[in-house]
Amino acid sequence: MKTFLMYKDHDFDLQQELPWNEPALTRDLELSTLLKSMALGDEFLSEVVKKSIFSSLNAGPDTILYRQSILKDCLKNPVIVRDLYKYLLKQLKPRKRIVGIGSLTKAIPHI
Repeated sequence: MKTFLMYKDHDFDLQQELPWNEPALTRDLELSTLLKSMALGDEFLSEVVKKSIFSSLNAGPDTILYRQSILKDCLKNPVIVRDLYKYLLKQLKPRKRIVGIGSLTKAIPHI
């Protein structure tokens, strides 16, 4: 089963490039404050929200209506959504390794 939450026919691309003017827009609109508040300190969630905001700048009415229907369903089932998010984070953490001397010393206690 393939679940599409952002688009009807394809996955949300977390690797997508942000627009060239993202730093200026983030600063001018004070999006950093909004992102911190929304993510409650969760860096991964903050990055996803940021990419979703900027990828939505050219979204048409069909995409917006689709996302509103997904949101309505999520609001009706908050426990399921939270459980799904926790599960996804557990699946992603092993893949999110940053290689550097600091991370090696934490990963290998005897160093």
